[in-house]
Amino acid sequence: MSEVERKGGPAASRIKVLVVDDHDDAREVMLAFLRANGFSAEGARDGIQALRQVGAGGFDLVILDLVMPRLDGFEFLKRLRALPSDAAKMPVVVVSGSDAENVAGASVCFKKPAPLDELIDTVQKLGARS
Repeated sequence: MSEVERKGGPAASRIKVLVVDDHDDAREVMLAFLRANGFSAEGARDGIQALRQVGAGGFDLVILDLVMPRLDGFEFLKRLRALPSDAAKMPVVVVSGSDAENVAGASVCFKKPAPLDELIDTVQKLGARS
């Protein structure tokens, strides 16, 4: 097992992550990687689907692409932060091929491809706080 695969640990299994990316392959790879590291993870294809899933509850953190059809990551963040629930405070990690620095409403931003060991550390730290 690689160092990255061991990072999640037992606490990771209590953290539920929503991965929002319109590229099926990228989303599925991220979901498999998170699950292999002990996290619970679900996926959404766009911001509309993601808002529905967040509304249903249970997520501790969102990993978000910015450029998507129907409802992009910028608008998703705006709507998430306006929710009248605890979900509005949920950490959001932006992982995007576009300009991913200092996105308003994001907790942390990574440019694709994100360094996987740093991403796992970030998900662990932010997810444990929520």
